[in-house]
Amino acid sequence: SIYEAEHEYAKAAARYRQVVDVEPNHVFALNNLAYTLAERQGAPAEGLTFAERAYRLSPGEPGILDTLGGTHHLLGAHDKALPLLVEAARLAPKNTDILLHAAIASAVAKRFDDARRYLAGALAIAPALASTEKVVSLRRQLP
Repeated sequence: SIYEAEHEYAKAAARYRQVVDVEPNHVFALNNLAYTLAERQGAPAEGLTFAERAYRLSPGEPGILDTLGGTHHLLGAHDKALPLLVEAARLAPKNTDILLHAAIASAVAKRFDDARRYLAGALAIAPALASTEKVVSLRRQLP
């Protein structure tokens, strides 16, 4: 986590791999490795294996649903991504990252009312998100 905070993603991935090598069912390490590979290192296909393992171990955890859904989204498997992200948002309605991911996936699926609702929820919690690249880009996609 320290490496991630310092934007040392290769080091973070290496450390998570070490943890998974020693403890193959360490859900936190599996999930964080999946996220780091998919989101931070541009390797969602590699991250998917770890995201799926984390999901099998802890299927009702919003952060894990978010990572798996986000990884599917990055791979273009939007039909798999959306239900996972919607469930993550239902379970964690105050998590702005999860709400934003659900909004993006909903927009891709042309479920624009849902996208607006998730986006509004995220912005109600963290108004500063309005100026981020992700939100600006998302708003351009919404009719």
